[in-house]
Amino acid sequence: MTRALLPSLVLFLAVSACRPSGRTSHAAGVGWKLDLPGERLQGGKVVTEPGGREEILLPALAQATRTWAQACAQTDAGKDQLVKLTLGLSPNGAVSKADPAGTSGLAKCLAQAAQRQLVPVTLPGDTVAHVQLAFAAAPAPANEPPN
Repeated sequence: MTRALLPSLVLFLAVSACRPSGRTSHAAGVGWKLDLPGERLQGGKVVTEPGGREEILLPALAQATRTWAQACAQTDAGKDQLVKLTLGLSPNGAVSKADPAGTSGLAKCLAQAAQRQLVPVTLPGDTVAHVQLAFAAAPAPANEPPN
């Protein structure tokens, strides 16, 4: 297996493992957890309006948020954070709007990154997705050895 495919396989397995096995309350949302070395994004959860579309979005949204997080990796890097976004999605999965909850630099950066990305899914109609993402603080840079 090539190195390029390994991160995708790890992400797929992580998302697949997080799918609920039975029917769950949509008010609580559906979540995913990532354990990818060197990345700040730890996972997230999604609640949709209308309800019941969370599981359709889960794999594509987990991949898309990882891309958005990489684009914003250096924004507010010194602290753990929960970031909330509201995404308007068209039936073909295109992000029509991305609004951050709050004014943190990371929330604003993620909302901008989300507007440039498409979620490759087919939805039964327009959908609003409330997404909460968990970020760990970036590790402090190692001290340079003395010359």
